[in-house]
Amino acid sequence: LARQVLTDAGCDLIPVGQEPAANSTPNPKAGSIPCYYVPGNHESYGLNNVQSDLTNFTNEFGRPYRTFDHKGTRFILLASSLGSLRGSAWDQLPMMQQALADAKNDKSVHNVLVFAHHPVDDPAETKSSQLGDRDEVALIENMLTNFRDSTGKGAAMVGSHAQIANVHRLEGVPYMVLPSSGKDPYGTPDRGGFTGWVDWSVDARQDAGRQWLEADVRAFA
Repeated sequence: LARQVLTDAGCDLIPVGQEPAANSTPNPKAGSIPCYYVPGNHESYGLNNVQSDLTNFTNEFGRPYRTFDHKGTRFILLASSLGSLRGSAWDQLPMMQQALADAKNDKSVHNVLVFAHHPVDDPAETKSSQLGDRDEVALIENMLTNFRDSTGKGAAMVGSHAQIANVHRLEGVPYMVLPSSGKDPYGTPDRGGFTGWVDWSVDARQDAGRQWLEADVRAFA
């Protein structure tokens, strides 16, 4: 069902290991665009809506985490479905560490964007929709801060799940929470509680100290 919904909407779901060449440009006349599926908590639910693991997802879409490069940006896509990275798929943490290490000296990589379903911090007072292991969060933040400080290259992380559009910066690294795209948002519009989507732009010519990343927030309800 998930595959049908996405492909009917125009997504060309890219299998792990079959990503387009780093300098390729999607053809808008092809009728579809490349899509990369980052699993969330709902992808871990099984029979009778009981949360288990990502077996159903991996059977249909393959490995739930990956890294790839596109036009100077290294993308690191993570699986946080069970509320933690190590609990959802341990091997993705060494993958992220290696991807950042390789990007430090790779002149073709100008910046790094990390995506996971759960944000490092829930902007709501309840803090119920963030990564649960705070030592794990500190590890992620240290990795991204150290990468930015040691290279001068931009680093940012994008999450969702909390249903409140929000951004905070920690030592120059922005952490964005996406708005809800389908279900009711959490909270009132003045604090980011609306449905919508975000159109991102990356300027590979700019380093971490300049405006290398822009987010055009498209609220619709």
